[in-house]
Amino acid sequence: MVIERFPKWGDYMRILDLVEFQPDKRQKCHKELRFCQFYRKAKGTNNDWIFGQGAGHMSVKTFYKLIHKATTNKQHYGTFEGAFGKLIDK
Repeated sequence: MVIERFPKWGDYMRILDLVEFQPDKRQKCHKELRFCQFYRKAKGTNNDWIFGQGAGHMSVKTFYKLIHKATTNKQHYGTFEGAFGKLIDK
């Protein structure tokens, strides 16, 4: 998870999520990467985060940060609840 702050527009929480799909009759178990984001208005609180609908977008620098975290430290993989919970618990 990486948070980008834009004073005029608000904050974006970018998340790279490892999703493991369980096998069914037609497919084997497989894993995919999911990029998602949450948004809150400028000067918002931790209770103001909303799921970012629509096309995900981020700077190239943020994309590289997420990929670097995911490939160098496996504990950065998690779930929506895990990434979001870490932020709320602070």
